[in-house]
Amino acid sequence: TGVGGAGVGGASSGSGGGTGAVGGSSAVQSVAVGSGGSMLGCSKIDFLFVIDNSVSMKNEQEALIASFPGFISSIKANVSAKSDYHILVADTDDWGKCDPNAKLCPSQNLCSEANAYICTAKFGMCDMTIGAGVVQPAGLGASNKNCQLAGGKRYVQEQEPDVNAAFGCIAQVGLAGHAQERPMDSLVAAVSADFNKPGACNDGFVRDDALLVVTFITDEGGNDSGTPQDWYDAVLAAKNGNPDAVIVIGLTANGPTSKLNQFVALWGQHGFAGSVKEPNYTPLFASAIKTIDDACDKFTPPN
Repeated sequence: TGVGGAGVGGASSGSGGGTGAVGGSSAVQSVAVGSGGSMLGCSKIDFLFVIDNSVSMKNEQEALIASFPGFISSIKANVSAKSDYHILVADTDDWGKCDPNAKLCPSQNLCSEANAYICTAKFGMCDMTIGAGVVQPAGLGASNKNCQLAGGKRYVQEQEPDVNAAFGCIAQVGLAGHAQERPMDSLVAAVSADFNKPGACNDGFVRDDALLVVTFITDEGGNDSGTPQDWYDAVLAAKNGNPDAVIVIGLTANGPTSKLNQFVALWGQHGFAGSVKEPNYTPLFASAIKTIDDACDKFTPPN
């Protein structure tokens, strides 16, 4: 079961509908919306994608990666922030089911792929911390390599030579994650001051003078600490108390009264809810473009 096509938050809310198989016409079509060059305050956008890395998420990760090029192309065509983007991917656990220190690691079902890369590669503390940017996805179904992002941060920056390829690498987080997914714990950590301070895992990702666009995708829920209001307050604090500086897109398998969709609803017309089980995420992303453009036009960075 999943959330239907209706979005959360009034007329501007999105639709989780859509047709077409992944790998076919799955890219977001470039839609001419918004005012483009009439931007008053927004010149930067920080994109955060929180992606469930549990074993049931293969098709959903493929659908997200297939939809991204069209989404970012429509952003570039219709939103005034041009190309000054940060794009960070976080998964939904600290570490998955593969213990690199265990002798049995290479023989475990979720760990043997790519010559047991997850069992032999070197990982740092940020690789094993929920909410930290993913740069070295590992395990069954993952990229199983260091994505080597330009600029040396744990997120894509504007100097990245191939944004689509970079996103495809970091967003293929794989299927070896913990079965108790915690997307909201990951989101709250990813945008927190502690994670974004100099020298921290997500050093400099969240910028005061940027719009924040959050997308989370999971087929489970209910394992996070706190309440929808707690999560809302944490994201709001990251944006200096300005709800107009945040857009939230939630793709879940939960009903409209679930805690995850209650969180989306708190953002009003800046919240979009859809079903993670749709084979194509194009319609939901396309429906959010105009709201992102309008929010960018109206955004005034803090002094």
